[in-house]
Amino acid sequence: MKELRVNIPGKEYSIFIGGGILKETGAMLRRVHGGRKAAVVTDENVRPLYGGAVENSLGESGFESTVIAVPAG
Repeated sequence: MKELRVNIPGKEYSIFIGGGILKETGAMLRRVHGGRKAAVVTDENVRPLYGGAVENSLGESGFESTVIAVPAG
């Protein structure tokens, strides 16, 4: 997995890139978020492709998750 640091005025964050990373979403979020709820925002085209993997990973890490799918485009 590779980490890309993004620095824009007033904001800095990481983007993680790697094969199979969606299965690690819950564990990665658990390291930085002590809560028990998470929301996944995606679009209608991406949700059927990757939404299940993210929801499963979040559930395995103890999160109650909600998926919000917005219209594509």
